[in-house]
Amino acid sequence: MQVSFSMMAIIIPSVIFSFLAGWLSDRVCRYRLILVASTLYLPATALLGAAPNLIMFLLASVYFGATSSILQAPTLPEMGAIVGRLG
Repeated sequence: MQVSFSMMAIIIPSVIFSFLAGWLSDRVCRYRLILVASTLYLPATALLGAAPNLIMFLLASVYFGATSSILQAPTLPEMGAIVGRLG
């Protein structure tokens, strides 16, 4: 039961924030968004690893899911553009 809660705590914010991150990626420079998302992603992984109880783990999972989608949304199109340029 706890495994499903932890997975849902990562997946649901990731899906919700991916739409916002995609919109932001189109409006703002991708490099800036990648930099901001990387800065937010680092404490998310540290909090996830250092969670002392289940509630803190679930809250850290929500934060991790949100920041991972914000990081992936501009990174994947940028990687595609680099591969396209390289041939």
